[in-house]
Amino acid sequence: MRYVISYDISDDAVRTRVAEAVDDYGVRVQYSVFECTLTGPDLSKLRGRLKRLVRDHTGASVRFYPLCDRCSASIQALESTGEVTDEGFVIV
Repeated sequence: MRYVISYDISDDAVRTRVAEAVDDYGVRVQYSVFECTLTGPDLSKLRGRLKRLVRDHTGASVRFYPLCDRCSASIQALESTGEVTDEGFVIV
């Protein structure tokens, strides 16, 4: 299943480690937003890894938004050129 994963973390070091962890599983589409296609085991591994990274940091937030197949197939991106593409990426 495809997920949009976003985070809001004020601590630079933690934010960098979270970005590196999510980057191992997906593609960055915005500074703190990734798209990842994850199997059940991969989702569990990533969630556990991120939980360990943020558990002691007040205010840190990581969100997982699942996208159904129909929603994933209709993703569009509006690029800085003003063109709308359907390359499988979305800018949030």
